[in-house]
Amino acid sequence: MLRNNPGWDLERVKATMNGEKNDLQVNLVTRIPVLIVYGTATVNEENQIRFFDDIYGYDAELEKALAAGYSDAW
Repeated sequence: MLRNNPGWDLERVKATMNGEKNDLQVNLVTRIPVLIVYGTATVNEENQIRFFDDIYGYDAELEKALAAGYSDAW
């Protein structure tokens, strides 16, 4: 991510990662798109479904949308 930022070669990145400072803001020269996915169910390699707590309450919103006939939007 830092390859286009002047002064951020591999040596500096490693030194910073191993340094004492735990928080450092570096503004990137090039924007990088980020996709955040939130899911409460997954399927593993053995095709077993695992469910997790919906800590943000999004499943209820999804259920309402699907019940209202908006399934094409998903």
